Amino acid sequence: MNDEVSGIILKQTDYKEADSILTVLTREYGKISFVARGTKKMTSRNRSAVFPYTVGLFAFDYRQNKTMFSLKTARTQKFYRILHEDIERAASASLLAEMTDAMTMERSDSQREYILLEKAYDLINDGAHVHTVCCLFLVEMMDLFGILPEADGCVRCGNHIVYTISAKDGGFLCKNCAPPFSEGKDPADLKRFRLLIKAGLEHVKIVEDAGGAKKSDLRLFIDILEEHGGIHLRSFDFYDRLFAIE
Repeated sequence: MNDEVSGIILKQTDYKEADSILTVLTREYGKISFVARGTKKMTSRNRSAVFPYTVGLFAFDYRQNKTMFSLKTARTQKFYRILHEDIERAASASLLAEMTDAMTMERSDSQREYILLEKAYDLINDGAHVHTVCCLFLVEMMDLFGILPEADGCVRCGNHIVYTISAKDGGFLCKNCAPPFSEGKDPADLKRFRLLIKAGLEHVKIVEDAGGAKKSDLRLFIDILEEHGGIHLRSFDFYDRLFAIE
């Protein structure tokens, strides 16, 4: 059976001499992989349609209970030019793709993840603040993953007068529950943390108008993801170095 699905390319991996393997997030089938034969050849019809961080239309023969398929044809539906030309936005696109790949299961229902990723790429390509988009996207993914940080009060006792933020505990801590001699967070940092958790990706402009996210905010969310989700994002190492001076 010849199927066509829209999908976002999360990753392209070299395979054999002229082939590649594409990891693609689709609406219909969740995350699946394609063997894209000959795509490294200059004469390949599919060569221009298999770049990471693009939305494409993929033709293949669907087989139930399989996760790897042979790609017939690929056509670009949405090419995010800025994500491939601007190094900072390319780094953020790579980070979002790795987040999605790590936090979605093969052949699972990924409608929400697909919508979030496409929206995030739209925003970054159109000039939105990259730290803010990455934070809001990761928060929404952590919510779907079941590890949303606590931002309504102290994680341990529920006290609404909070003092600091703990990646280990997964959210706010009051002064009584904070480790001895720990340094309290600036009230502006506490307020921004709560806003990033509550806003949602659709309210990115509100967060930007409030000052936007900092790289330190993203680092904190990355630490929470690693602590509570067991996921280490290697692409954040490059992102971190790239934005070392702000």
